[in-house]
Amino acid sequence: MEKEKKNDLKSTDKVYDSVFWTGINKFTRYVPMLVNEAFGEHFTMNAEVEILPGKQVIDINEGKRIKREVDALIRLSEELEEPVSHLYHFELETKGKKSIFIRIAQYALAHAFANVQELKDGAEIFIPRSAVVFLRSDSKDVKKFRIYIKYPGGRVSYQVPVLRIKDYDLDEIFEKKLLLLLPFYVFNITDKELDEMDRDVTKFDRLKGIIDNIYVRLQEMMDTDELDGNQTGTIMLYIRNVLDKLTGKRENVRKGVEEYMGGYIIETIFDKMAQEKDELNKVIEDKNKALEKEKIENAELKDENKSLREELEKYRKQGIVIS
Repeated sequence: MEKEKKNDLKSTDKVYDSVFWTGINKFTRYVPMLVNEAFGEHFTMNAEVEILPGKQVIDINEGKRIKREVDALIRLSEELEEPVSHLYHFELETKGKKSIFIRIAQYALAHAFANVQELKDGAEIFIPRSAVVFLRSDSKDVKKFRIYIKYPGGRVSYQVPVLRIKDYDLDEIFEKKLLLLLPFYVFNITDKELDEMDRDVTKFDRLKGIIDNIYVRLQEMMDTDELDGNQTGTIMLYIRNVLDKLTGKRENVRKGVEEYMGGYIIETIFDKMAQEKDELNKVIEDKNKALEKEKIENAELKDENKSLREELEKYRKQGIVIS
């Protein structure tokens, strides 16, 4: 998607891009899991992740030079059976538009020619591995596609993986640790369902059920220390931002999301964060007390040793030897 990235998710119309981008930056350890899913790699969560923000490519469009910014350009490196280091490019699309194929090819070639390397017998261009995430798609969209490159000696091609949100259930997302896709799971609610919710508030229960299910699973990750309260709160806020945009002009649905997610769920999360902070402060206080006690005991022991030395010196001067 073309855009100007901003940190304030509510200040831009490019909410989905911003959620994806900030998610990658805040949940870096989960980036390898997304790369593994898209490209069939085998990185661990300990892989070194280099995020290349603001990486712009330049196209020529009807004689005009234009700038576009990729949704995510990431380098992953890790010492597996042998050193592995690759560049990965992700694009986020609301719908399965075929125009994304052209943009992927433009991005890839623009990056390649911007990073061309000179060789003894010529030059080498490097094309990054690209993938597309379709947030909403239908039966007519493409599940996979290839980029074909014609050159004087023939034609080569490479496949561009396609991830579709509708192909994942929550079990799979959490099992595969695809937390970067989690904020977009609500795209499984169709436009037709959103319209029905807007007309009939009782239909809102399905969306509530999805929100509750996600929150319970995030709590389970908190219980195993995979996430903390702040991270859980951040993910829920991402979901709320996505829903704010997704609901569009459906005021009743928007109001329902605001009341529900702005109510007990978000409050509960930050109550949990406050509790964690209090528990941490208590641990620090106990440690400080223990250190202070140890310091006093050491000082008393030092005084006792000093008195003993003085007593021994007194006996020595009197010619008394104590063995």
